[in-house]
Formats: sequence, structure tokens, C-alpha cells
Amino acid sequence: MYISNGQHYTYGVKTWDEIFAISNPEPWATVFCSDNFRVWWYHGTHGIWTTNDCTIMNVDTGNGSLVTGNVVDLFAAADTTCQKVTLSTSSAKPLGVVLDVNTGQTKASIAMSGKYKCIAGATIVAANGLRADNTDGTMTDDATADGSPNVGAFGNALEDGNDTDLLWINVFVKREMY
Repeated sequence: MYISNGQHYTYGVKTWDEIFAISNPEPWATVFCSDNFRVWWYHGTHGIWTTNDCTIMNVDTGNGSLVTGNVVDLFAAADTTCQKVTLSTSSAKPLGVVLDVNTGQTKASIAMSGKYKCIAGATIVAANGLRADNTDGTMTDDATADGSPNVGAFGNALEDGNDTDLLWINVFVKREMY
């Protein structure tokens, strides 16, 4: 691994798609993402890409497997020794968006703020507030949310799109989790 004064990274400067196309990344390798202007690193222990905007969490697949761009909630389980995330199915307070998930679906890097991609569950209009869809870990456009976290919005759209598109959004920083 080579890290310098911010000008040199293991994989240099790459786009979002180019980063995910790197086969067998070196553990703890770094890359600068030219799409969201963040330094990413490959977490060698968990086998996932992450950034300073993300937190690495355990995964519960009870609502389905996670993929990049899913909206997730905290999993409300009896086991409080280890918080987990799960696909959002109707939460008014989504936790964040999946940046990456490991092969075994045991760990996920969750974007808690910043510019990231999210899967649309309906037609999305740029600048509108976003809420979790009611079924499958996707986002839905909510013009009435007007980008306000106090009404369940977790971000705002940066581009227009349709159902199943992976779109750029701003994920809001939230003061409290639950």
C-alpha cells in the first residue's frame, strides 16, 4: 500500500464504476473516486470498499440480500450486543445507503452522508426529497418531504431517473440514529 500527501493512491484516480471493476483489490489499497470526490480504501479484513462517510455494520438478510445502492434500516433484534442493518421496508428513519457489501453478506459499508448512488424504486426527480420505498430497500421520490430529515427524508436526488436506476443522491447527516 502506498499513501502520500494526497496525490498518490494505490489505484490512482478512478470513477465509481472503475473502482468496482477492480478485481481482487489489495488489502488496505486506496483510490480517489472522481465521481464523489472521496478517498476510498479497501477494508482487507471485511473485503469491502469504504470511505470516511461510511460505517461498517453487520448484516441481517431477513428482508433479502443487500447490494450497492440499497436503503437500509437498523435491524431491531432481541440481540442488542451487535447492531445489524437490513433492507429498508417501510422505515420513516432509514439509516443510510449501501456502498458495498462483502461476498458472504455479513458486513456492509453504509454511507451515512455525502454523495453516493442509490437504487430507485419509482420515478425520481432531481432535487426532491427521498424516502425509503415500502418494500424492497429502494428509494422513492417525495416532493412533499422537500429534503427535510424531520419528515422521514434521508437524502435528496441529484439526477432524474426511473425504477431500478442506480442514481446519484446526497445522503443527509442525521443527528440521531433511533
